[in-house]
Amino acid sequence: MKKLAYIYLTVLVVVAFAWSGCGKKNTAPIVTEQTKIAPDTGADTGVLDLQIEAEKKLAAAKKEYAVALDKGLKEYLVSAAAEIDTAQKSYDAGAYKDSVKESSRAIELINEAYAQERLDKNLQEKARAAQEYLDAADAILTKAQNKEVPKYAGELYDIASKFYSAAKKELTDKKYDDSISSSKKAIETAQKAIDRAAAEQASEQKKKAEEKNVENANKKYANKKMDKYDVVSGDCLWNISKKPIIYGTPLKWKQIWFSNQDQIIDPDLIYPKQEFNIPR
Repeated sequence: MKKLAYIYLTVLVVVAFAWSGCGKKNTAPIVTEQTKIAPDTGADTGVLDLQIEAEKKLAAAKKEYAVALDKGLKEYLVSAAAEIDTAQKSYDAGAYKDSVKESSRAIELINEAYAQERLDKNLQEKARAAQEYLDAADAILTKAQNKEVPKYAGELYDIASKFYSAAKKELTDKKYDDSISSSKKAIETAQKAIDRAAAEQASEQKKKAEEKNVENANKKYANKKMDKYDVVSGDCLWNISKKPIIYGTPLKWKQIWFSNQDQIIDPDLIYPKQEFNIPR
């Protein structure tokens, strides 16, 4: 009876051992090289994309810089060159986000360099035009001086000179548009002064010529009493009457008029080459 109980107890122990897991079949999956789960690489992929972007942006900045350099913009590219250098250092240090920003800023600076170069070129053209107009104003004022314009049209000449002085100062102050405008006014006013002076000079010369004609006539007939008189340019009945060879006094001009009414319709209008009778 004891032996049977011992056998029964042994069986129970074996069964209990089996159910405790020591003999339990391993149901865990077998991991092989093919079934290994890849780690999460999302963060690494983002860094790689940023690196590629930084590389492309830096290359673009360098290309734009090279093109601008070939076009002669070196003096305008100092800031852009420094920004590209900074972008390269950031890239080499792995600061790709900073490198992208710096490369972008470098491209902006290159575009600003083009704009500044165009602006400077435009200013240079205006400066050259302003100088040309100023030279033209100076030339016409010199011409006016040579023609004695200040003597015959002094007021206009002074105005032209003031415009010229203003244009000269504006050019010095780099106010090119204002300088061009003042030079144009100086040229226009100086030309008016020249034209007016020319008219005054012509009138003066005509007057001198008429006086010379009268003088020559007086010399020709000096100490002679005339019964006839040939009118010359510049004559009038008053002046004819006062000639020594006629009456020697202007008060007898009416006698000439009355004696020549067939030729003199208006005593204020007589003409060269008319021949008047001189009553005695």
